[in-house]
Amino acid sequence: MHLLIAFTMSVVTVFKAKIPGRIFSKLLLVPLTFALFSSVAILFVSGIGQPIIAFQIFGLNIGVEEGANTAMLLLSRTLGGTSSLFFVALTTPMIEIFSILKSLRIPDVLLELSMLIYRYICLDGPGCHDQ
Repeated sequence: MHLLIAFTMSVVTVFKAKIPGRIFSKLLLVPLTFALFSSVAILFVSGIGQPIIAFQIFGLNIGVEEGANTAMLLLSRTLGGTSSLFFVALTTPMIEIFSILKSLRIPDVLLELSMLIYRYICLDGPGCHDQ
């Protein structure tokens, strides 16, 4: 289910919102890399029961147990959530996000700092269309 969400949100972001696929894939690469390393760690560390795959390296018995399900769940949730978050972040103007944060009663100091940081980032970065 999570992979379906990731696929759907990626297609909508690239084709419907017209965000270039190259930019979207570069953005998705960072959390995906982190999730892959985390999944590999969970794959080998967690899990109790019969090994699914077992092998020996330098005299150490290494096996993949039932942590494989947990690792796949982590990877698919990360991909689905990140794709959805990037859709919202790439298609919503910052002015709207700041007005929603103001209506949620976020302290003015935090909002002002956020606006200054956003403006500073946009001075050098591409893709800041709503200044």
